[in-house]
Amino acid sequence: MKIVAMSRPLVPDPCSTISSVSGDPPRASQYPRRTPATSSMPCSRRASLRPTRALLPVRTMAPVTERDWYTWHHDYDDPGSALARRLAAVQDQIRVALDQAEPGPLRAISVCAGQGRDLIGALAGHPRRRDVRARLVELDPRNAAAARQAAQAAGLPRVEVMTGDAALTDAYAGLTPADLVIVCGVFGNMTDADIERTVGFCTQLCARGGTVVWTRGRWAPDLLPRICDWFAGRGFDELWVSDPAEGWGAAAHRFTGAPDPLQPGARMFTFRGHHPSTGPVRHLSYLWNGPWCPPPAPVNREPGAGRARWPRRRRTRACRHHPW
Repeated sequence: MKIVAMSRPLVPDPCSTISSVSGDPPRASQYPRRTPATSSMPCSRRASLRPTRALLPVRTMAPVTERDWYTWHHDYDDPGSALARRLAAVQDQIRVALDQAEPGPLRAISVCAGQGRDLIGALAGHPRRRDVRARLVELDPRNAAAARQAAQAAGLPRVEVMTGDAALTDAYAGLTPADLVIVCGVFGNMTDADIERTVGFCTQLCARGGTVVWTRGRWAPDLLPRICDWFAGRGFDELWVSDPAEGWGAAAHRFTGAPDPLQPGARMFTFRGHHPSTGPVRHLSYLWNGPWCPPPAPVNREPGAGRARWPRRRRTRACRHHPW
């Protein structure tokens, strides 16, 4: 029986396809597309070999995910799209934060920055752009390369783009507490518990008087009011929340407390992706009885009865709305 391995999408060296001169960011056509798996086995046989465990796309530390986060950014180019309208609102809040910041040097960080369109777009042409030292952290090398190109084209030499895991606190060492913390396109790709945990880490990322700008899709039930409560419970004053009629969610909060020291080597969240219609998995218990643990030791049957068997782990019914 011959099985042809499934081809994996290639991520080319960004330096080989993205020019360092100013211009439009590269399009997805410059990169290889996904190709479907092929196999000489009958469909019924291949179906029987599919894993029974429900797999979630985990962006953190994974080289490939279910969604192409590079081509996802192309919706920003459509002025009438919800993403474009949300981006404009986020940029407005960033400009407001810069306008109200104290005179002198400013520090900004962006978590899961993507192509940096929010911060770079707001800094371009702003009177305080030269005061801002920023670090954008993004896992996808294509998006990171596009952000570097955009920062160079906008004349922002103090904007650093780091290709790495944005969930790790070490990525922000040396630039915290920051006057501006951007957590956009993040909360809609993790569980509720991870959102609350990340809000807690914002007390380490954000300086006193600093601003956190964040977004989250308004899938039912709407989690935005609860996220605002989590920020309020940790010393953040609400500055602005988007109108629910817009269909997307965004908010800005100002930190009034004293920042905590940055915890080294900590993981703030796990990026799990989301379904466009229903959002992310809200709780891991939708898929499993509890957190993952090492498998138990095999249970041997009576002597002479054959091989040892691994006990079955009881599964709960997966969330019926989730396709993964």
